[in-house]
Amino acid sequence: MAIGSDRGFGIAFAVVFTVIGLIPLPFGGSPRWWAVGTAGALLLAAVVMPGLLSPLKKVWHKIALLLLHLFRPVGPHRRGHDPGRGEPQPGV
Repeated sequence: MAIGSDRGFGIAFAVVFTVIGLIPLPFGGSPRWWAVGTAGALLLAAVVMPGLLSPLKKVWHKIALLLLHLFRPVGPHRRGHDPGRGEPQPGV
């Protein structure tokens, strides 16, 4: 799986933290300032020095691969699975 750019990572997570920070507003709550501040820091880093986000992006990528491994669908649609035999076939 290819890893995207540092800038794209920073912008994407800035959007996520902005949404987390502002979601209470329509319900009469106050903003979650920690999330808004995190979004601002990520956006600033993404625009000014995207290389600073590389270690965070690599950690996030490893977490994503772990989650993919843990929650990958298991069933007859797996590669190499023969529904008639019930076991994976080598070399497929």
